[in-house]
Amino acid sequence: MDSERSTPGSSPDSTFNTELSDKLLSASQLDDALELAQPLVGTDSRESPEVIDLVTQTITTASNPLELSRLFVQTAGSLSEHDIEPGSMDMPSFARLTRLIKDTAGDEHQTAEIERFCANWKINHEYAQAYERYVAPVAESGPISSIKPQLEPRLEDVPSLQEALSRAGLSPDVAKDIFATWNSYPALSADPSRLGDPSNSSVSPQDVEEATLKQRAMISSQVEALIGYADEYGKDELASIITTFGIHNFSRYRPGQLHQQLMDWNDPSKSFENVIVSAVADWNGTLSRAGSQLMSQKSDSSIYFEAGGPTSLAKDLVAIGDRDRAYGRDPLKDSSVKNVIIYGHSNSDIIQLGVNGEGITVSDYVEVPGNKTGIKTGIKSRLNDYRRHLGNDFRLILKSCSTTGSPSGVRNIAETLSDEHGVKVAGSPLPTTGEIIINPDGEVFFQVNKQPENSKSEAEIIPAVVYDGRKLAA
Repeated sequence: MDSERSTPGSSPDSTFNTELSDKLLSASQLDDALELAQPLVGTDSRESPEVIDLVTQTITTASNPLELSRLFVQTAGSLSEHDIEPGSMDMPSFARLTRLIKDTAGDEHQTAEIERFCANWKINHEYAQAYERYVAPVAESGPISSIKPQLEPRLEDVPSLQEALSRAGLSPDVAKDIFATWNSYPALSADPSRLGDPSNSSVSPQDVEEATLKQRAMISSQVEALIGYADEYGKDELASIITTFGIHNFSRYRPGQLHQQLMDWNDPSKSFENVIVSAVADWNGTLSRAGSQLMSQKSDSSIYFEAGGPTSLAKDLVAIGDRDRAYGRDPLKDSSVKNVIIYGHSNSDIIQLGVNGEGITVSDYVEVPGNKTGIKTGIKSRLNDYRRHLGNDFRLILKSCSTTGSPSGVRNIAETLSDEHGVKVAGSPLPTTGEIIINPDGEVFFQVNKQPENSKSEAEIIPAVVYDGRKLAA
């Protein structure tokens, strides 16, 4: 037992004694319980309020010291069964596992719950270690802008996750692709309000520690959502969701949402008015709620895809037309699609979709000098025929920042898409936040932040800027 705890009243654990003076366990009994737990957990952050609260809750749920001892011993056994070294698990996680063991006592699913908890903890622990290895050296070497290439641990650095994705039925290539998507969230450079300008902010050890916690939390939510889907609906359905809709970020969607979407997709009687395609990449967490962008609308008439570049975006939209044709309908005459919503990070020149900056840009539609065929760079002609697949009545809504915000006389990405595809396009001149608002009469509004440099500024609602596709139509 640590020497720090040898003097009652002066140790970090004396706080527990004070808080539990009127609880079931006496101070001496509490000391005995903590002494039993001490070899099994890490000693980091023992004095933090969060740790005190977690351990206090765990201890006070035991009816007597004997039960508490039994719980701790059972927890230690679970760690051993899952190859988790004693002392490697932090106190909050140990407390949560102990509570889980107590709360699921007698439950037929207890073994599975404990196994899932330990497996997730191992993944998070290995990822945090890998992330720290990649990031820690730059804490002494310079600005955040110099370290982004180093912020992406390889999947091989997290063997527990690699094994879990394989068990879920993912091929090595698909697993690496999805892991690269999750890694596109760079926690260390995603908080300019605290770090200042990310292009020249230095990195401190505290920055690394906080970023590691954020990155670990993000990975944890993604892993739990994907593995949870496989556990609930099976490997084959998980593969169908990834293949059919391009989904990489399962944590963006509500429980059961994607399962119901697949059922609707396979039901010929179901139609969709809203097609939402969100970028797989997300540099600041804004897209974490992409699956609830139209919660106030008719959610049962909405379908969600993800895209990592202009080609995968085109495939998503072509799939809508292919589905109609497979069910004997002609998209040009029978398509139910009213709104195609593209959701990603952007400015007036580009909508970013992929982890390496892939996206739709204004320059994609510039004709190659001397090219008599009129084929454009990047996008080319193969992406200019959406109507064959979506009909004649749809419009594009760009749930992306500043897509109409270019200077006067300069063609922005919203106007470019409208001109080149001959379709009505609605966008915002300012950074967007929150949900899209579509009135019953079809008018589109965005929640925007007029002071993007101030993260605490309140959102305002403005009408969309609309381009009507007049150039191509004429």
